[in-house]
Amino acid sequence: MASREQILDTAFKEFASKGIKEVSMDDIASALKISKKTLYDNFTSKDKLAVACTETYLDQHSMKMNKLMKFMPNPLTALVFCLIEHVKFFHRMSEKYLADVRKHPILGKKIAFIADDLKEKSSKTLHEAVEQGYVLRNEDVEVVLGVVREKINTLEDVKNSEDFSYKKSFNIVTTLLRGVCTPMGQQVLAELKENYS
Repeated sequence: MASREQILDTAFKEFASKGIKEVSMDDIASALKISKKTLYDNFTSKDKLAVACTETYLDQHSMKMNKLMKFMPNPLTALVFCLIEHVKFFHRMSEKYLADVRKHPILGKKIAFIADDLKEKSSKTLHEAVEQGYVLRNEDVEVVLGVVREKINTLEDVKNSEDFSYKKSFNIVTTLLRGVCTPMGQQVLAELKENYS
């Protein structure tokens, strides 16, 4: 018998790859190799399952981002790893799924809240990187961060690539940030590249 965690994980994978509307409870039960009755014993509707698995995934992502922001040795390193996690986070989701989530009355609010929270935290981290001398002082650091986020969001080769990798996302993020870093920040990026790519 499948555990609640296995059900949530499998359901998320199905929904994220095809979209919520395109996946049936039969599809999920089949993927889990359990009966549809067993699935309905755990979740009384597809909507409740979609909300539960999406909220679980969003909460896990939010917790991971908070840990990264808190425990990295400097704000530039924190920003790099948060942006990589952002790329990895959205890479797992098809456009259909994201569209379904945004239209959903509960999930749309949740994903918007998490996106706003991430934007606020990454902005604060970027300002810290400026104050600590890792990023060039510019009166419009928000524009810099916005451009980096937008570029990441529009990288079709990352979003649709079957061979998406940590190394690829790391190289994209560090390349985008290198141009706004001070020599000290560029040294941090070079050390990160040496240690993590």
